[in-house]
Order: sequence, then C-alpha cells, then structure tokens
Amino acid sequence: MDMREEGKRRVPVTQLSRMPRRYQAFRPVDRVCRKIKQRLARYHLRITAGWGYLVLLVILPLVFLVSLLIDRTHMNYHLLTGPKGSSRDTVGLLMADVLNQPTPLEQFLHLNIVPDYVPQASCGSLDNLYYLNRGLAQLALVHDGLPLSAASAPGCPLPLMESHSKETHLEMRVRAVLPLFIAPLHIVARRDMKIRDLTDLRPSMKIYLGSAGGTSAYVAQRLLAQSGIDIVPQQAQLTYDQGVQQLLDGRLDVGFFLTGLNAQVLQRLMETGRFTLLSVGQASGLHTHFPYLHMVTIPGGTYEGVPREIVTVGATTILAASTALSEAEVYKVANTLSHHLHNIMRDVPMNVAKTIDAGASKDLYYPLHDGAIRFFDHNPPLMFDASILAGIGTYLSLLYAAYGASSQFLRKYRMQRVLQAVDRAVSFHGVAGRMPNQLRYQLHLRHVLRPVLQSLRHHRISYEDFLRITEYVKGHS
Repeated sequence: MDMREEGKRRVPVTQLSRMPRRYQAFRPVDRVCRKIKQRLARYHLRITAGWGYLVLLVILPLVFLVSLLIDRTHMNYHLLTGPKGSSRDTVGLLMADVLNQPTPLEQFLHLNIVPDYVPQASCGSLDNLYYLNRGLAQLALVHDGLPLSAASAPGCPLPLMESHSKETHLEMRVRAVLPLFIAPLHIVARRDMKIRDLTDLRPSMKIYLGSAGGTSAYVAQRLLAQSGIDIVPQQAQLTYDQGVQQLLDGRLDVGFFLTGLNAQVLQRLMETGRFTLLSVGQASGLHTHFPYLHMVTIPGGTYEGVPREIVTVGATTILAASTALSEAEVYKVANTLSHHLHNIMRDVPMNVAKTIDAGASKDLYYPLHDGAIRFFDHNPPLMFDASILAGIGTYLSLLYAAYGASSQFLRKYRMQRVLQAVDRAVSFHGVAGRMPNQLRYQLHLRHVLRPVLQSLRHHRISYEDFLRITEYVKGHS
C-alpha cells in the first residue's frame, strides 16, 4: 500500500460526544454572560458570586421595601362613622383626627408612612357591617351584636365604596376592637299627642323609624312587631338631619333615634320643648328576644321637658375592624386610641370605654380582632408579624434551594464542557489514530486544563470532578 494513502488514513476523526439538551440550551446564555463579564473586565469590574448575593439578599428586598413604603404613602383606609349629627359621627371624626396624627418617624422623615384613615358618614350600622364584611371598609363604628343577615344591602350606597363592590364577596370579617358607649333608643314624640309609651303608638301616626341601612329602623320594626303594632314606616330615605327637620316642621309625629345621649340631632329637637320621650315598657324582657339590646334608663332631667326617668333599650357602640387589617395595624389603632379616649369620649355619656380591660370580650357579641386581643393582653406584636416572618423564611428557603440547584447545574455544565473539549482535542490531533500528534495534543490539553485548575481553586468544581477529568484525560493518553 502506498505510504501516502496510509498517511491519509492515519488521522482518524472520532465521533464527538454530544452534550445533553439541557446543557446545549444553556450554552447561548453562558456565551452572553461571558461576553458581559469580558466587557466589564475592561473597566476593572468583576462579576462574582458576591454580586449575586448582594442582589438577592440586599437590593431586591430593598426595592420591595421602597415599593411598599411608596404604596403605603398613597394608601387610605376608610373609617365609617354613622348618620350625620349622631354620636357615632362625632366620635368617628375625633378618632380619625387622632389616628392621622404624624408619628415621630414621620415627623423626622417628613413623609406620610402610616395609611390615612378617611372618615365617612353612613346611614348606620347595617351599612357599616355590609361594607366591612365585603372588605370595602377597614374600620367602622357599629352596634355590637347585630345579626349579619340584616346587612343584606346598603340602605344608602356610598359611591366610593360601590365602585369596587363587583370585586368583593360576602364574608364574616367583622371583629371588635374597642367598646365605646351605650346608645339608648330615643323615641321622640310630639308633646301635644300626650302619649308616654311605645305601646301608645297607632298606625295612623306619621312615624319616622330611621333611615334604611341604620340600626334605628331595624330595632324599631322588631320592637313594634313584638308589641303587635303594625305601622308603615314614613320617609325611610331620610337621614337623621332630614328626619329631625320634618319633625320640627310638623310633617312627622314620632321619630326613632338609636344614638348616644345628647347627640346633636336630639339637642335640636329637645331644646324646643315641643317634644318628649316615650318609654319602652317591655324593655326588661326584650334582651331575651334580642340579645344585642339592653335595658337602659335615661335619667330624668337629661333633656329639657323630660323630668322623669325614661326606661328604654339600647345597644353597645363599638369600634369594629375588618379582618383585612393585620394584628399589628389593629394593635396600633387600639393602642393609639387608648391614649386619647378620655378626650374623644369626654362629651359622650354612658361611656364604657374607660372600663376596658383584658376581659372586655366577655361583654361583647362580636369576636375580638387578634390585634385587639394582643392589646388587652398587653402582648404587642413583633416588629414583623408571623406572615412577614414566614414570607422571609420562604424567600430565603427558595434562594437556598435555587442556589443549590443552580450550583449543581453549573458544576455539571462545566464538567460537560471540559469533557467535550478533551474529546475535541483527541479527535483533532489523532490521539486515537496510529500516528497521533502528541505534542500538539499536550499543548491543546494545557489550555483545557488551566481553566479546570482555576475552577477547582475557586470551588466552582469539586475535587471529585477534577479527579474524574484527570482520569478521563489519562484514558486517552
């Protein structure tokens, strides 16, 4: 055989092993990353693992924190009070002023971090319960113990709330925060009618039971039904102020108002001397049928022209919160208000807020919010609540898992690249043939093994990987 033909067959071309597909798909990404690192190296910038740790552990949480602060500076919470002129409306406005006072941190930063509480008048407790249960309001003044089934639809829809109502659904979200005061049921009648008790009412009288969506109308209808009196309510669409005005104008004979003593609407009526208060003779037994009502005695002389005691029923007015508020937020609300309750409630008789203690829940129908429980137990929440701590733990766990998986993937990817480089050197330099070019093979192999040694030094591959590579090289030598 001719020596020329034999020489041509002396340099075999071995079949190169192919990388697994997952590593082949990663090669373009690796190529781009290496180009970026080379360009940054020109400016004496090196991308190392420390940069990745800095981004994941510092920069990303910092960006999240800044975005959260920006979101909170533009966040408003709704505090629903009650009908204009009622005691709840007066107390709710004072509470909003206290809650919106800047904290020392806000004063130092000149930045509004804590969400603003926007007071909003409503038709009454039933409407407040409706909006709380649908998560459309965060705080509200309600009468404790009203059945949630009574708040089926708002009597006076609030445009700001109803714009988001399609995205909500009904849940039991009402939780008690603080008891405030007892609101007696005032049954105001014209003095010239000469009646003294609820049972003296007749269907022919023009009676204002209260606005739809308010507790006054709900309680009045049940008391009248319990007494066997069938009366068609008048002007259910009127607010407290409008009902008072029609009483003053003589277009109504009787009005029901479930509100605190000496509320503004009652002062307007009683100071004229033309009206008196009716008693509820069955008040002592009504608690059995309606657990949220209590027998209340209005002392004689409380109102002008009413020298005798008036026995009626009443309900406990409380500050309620939605479960959408966290423990920390409700604890802060309760703690902040507790330092100002004396000033907030100074003009409200039958105040029960001053008697609050760790056993406050025993006299309340609605369950306490978890934040309120912490307040009464003198157990302030941690700086980070359980959900935030769980989120941080989950984030770190995911980072650790991602770090482990990516490190293993990169280590195997580097191994595949080195082994493929060895195969390419074996094939190109004829190591597997009869007349291999060992010198060129060794020179090429040095360029392959130098990065391997650097990777071993920087712990990018393990010692077991290095031994595997050397054994693979020896097998071809």
